[in-house]
Amino acid sequence: MSLIFRLAWRNIWRNPRRTVLTLAAIAFAATVLVFFVGLQMSSYDASIQATVSVFNGEVQIQRDGYLKRPTLRKSFSNSIELKKQILSSGLAKFATRRSFGFALFSSETRAFGAQIVGVEPESEKELSTIPQLVKKGRYLKPSDENAVVVGQDLAANLNVEVGSEINYIGQARDGSLAANVLEVVGIFRSGSRDIDRAMVQIPISVFDTDFAMEGDVHSIVLSNKDVKHVSEMAAALNAFLVRTAEGDEANQTLLLHTWEDLMPGLRQSIDLDMASSWLFYLSLVFVVNFGILNTFLMSVLERTKEFGTMLALGAKPSSISGLILFECSLLTFIGLVLGVALGSLVILYYGVYGFSIPGSEAILEEWNLPTAVKTKLSWSALTAGPLIIFVAGTLSAVYPALKIYKIVPADALKSY
Repeated sequence: MSLIFRLAWRNIWRNPRRTVLTLAAIAFAATVLVFFVGLQMSSYDASIQATVSVFNGEVQIQRDGYLKRPTLRKSFSNSIELKKQILSSGLAKFATRRSFGFALFSSETRAFGAQIVGVEPESEKELSTIPQLVKKGRYLKPSDENAVVVGQDLAANLNVEVGSEINYIGQARDGSLAANVLEVVGIFRSGSRDIDRAMVQIPISVFDTDFAMEGDVHSIVLSNKDVKHVSEMAAALNAFLVRTAEGDEANQTLLLHTWEDLMPGLRQSIDLDMASSWLFYLSLVFVVNFGILNTFLMSVLERTKEFGTMLALGAKPSSISGLILFECSLLTFIGLVLGVALGSLVILYYGVYGFSIPGSEAILEEWNLPTAVKTKLSWSALTAGPLIIFVAGTLSAVYPALKIYKIVPADALKSY
């Protein structure tokens, strides 16, 4: 093996200029793939975290069937105790209870339908960014009795400002009339049009009274502020729900939903973006492999007389072809080592200082989004692209290697 390595090492440096250019191309492609795949993975994590932090959270506990067809009656009891158990057991760092309804809201001049959400003001601040996105007025307080915060677009549609009164009318869980007069204490701008134009929030105690919930809620929202480990969090919570369900019939109807269940469109958009990005990456790999093919095709043509001599002395064509494939693998591997090292350094640099697009900071800050993406090293970034380059690069030498079988020693010895 050491002899084959020495031969391969000598052969790839027969033409130093061509070898250096090929190594540079491989290293450049590997650097680009490692960095951009790492940047993509990090930006996806940041985007998911920012999106779920607006309202939905990473995980929600709901009654069976509520996600597909939400109704007031699909609520569950014992939510306060369940929330306390989850927090005390360390299964989630943050938790809040919510109840949902629908009502017709009217101001002095206009009326619009919207979703009304009962929230726990204090714990909502820990889990959702909406309390930090109140542009006018303030957010809810636990002591508020007839206060409401309204999405910016809905406030514009109703033509209300902070201090205005709005009435709402809807149907309570028991079929009675749910109605109240509320004072607008805050107007928020979440960045989601669906939320800003069709959501209001009131204290969950007020919601419980108005909609005859009798202490029941529709959801417990949970978060660890770490979307990368949601699957582990969900598995632990599922096991917890199974254990608690054995002694509590009410908990037997509860289901756990991750952000992928709650926001399938976000997962689909990420998958689509990743697929389109890999089209670019594969085109880059194709260009690099074309260079590798050219390098070894030229090498075979230049060494025709050498190969003819080896064949005349009794060398097997398969051995010579194997040597060419090994030379290609060695050259590709060296380029990949350089590229992965450079790509890792770039990722580590932006992991400290963050990667941002100039001019976008003000917009991102307005929407309470991170202004820079802190890149992180991951096995997918370090292995996915380089592995594809290595396999494709080695395969690109198959055609030059097969040309050995067409060499006739007598004719090859006459070549120059």
